[in-house]
Amino acid sequence: MTMLTAEVIDYCFSRYPASPDANNASSWDELQIEADSWKDSLPESFNPVYVIDDGGAFPEILYLSTWHTLRHDQGPR
Repeated sequence: MTMLTAEVIDYCFSRYPASPDANNASSWDELQIEADSWKDSLPESFNPVYVIDDGGAFPEILYLSTWHTLRHDQGPR
């Protein structure tokens, strides 16, 4: 994911944009397909518990780790 993030940042903020002959939409589509593929390959434990999307640029996404629940269940009695 780190490499994919770097590729997206490079695409968006490159000091040397692609030549006019290059199909930038195609490059962006390839990055989108790669990001979707990565997301689809995640295990179920990566699914958020709750998503708050108020239409802004960054939704609030809440996750719950299994070790949080494990510690709560097996804590001192």
